[in-house]
Amino acid sequence: GWTMEQYEHQYRQAFAEAAKVADPTWRAGKPIPAGALDGITRESAESGRKSVDIKL
Repeated sequence: GWTMEQYEHQYRQAFAEAAKVADPTWRAGKPIPAGALDGITRESAESGRKSVDIKL
């Protein structure tokens, strides 16, 4: 199994990648664009896939 720290890292990375796809100028600390996280699933975040299905 994974530790909480490992889960946190995977989800944080998935969220940041999705935000950057929606807005390439996005940086940590800025609001995440509306709809940017809609395509993230548990499976995609936990698999560490680089591509995220964004539905804007």
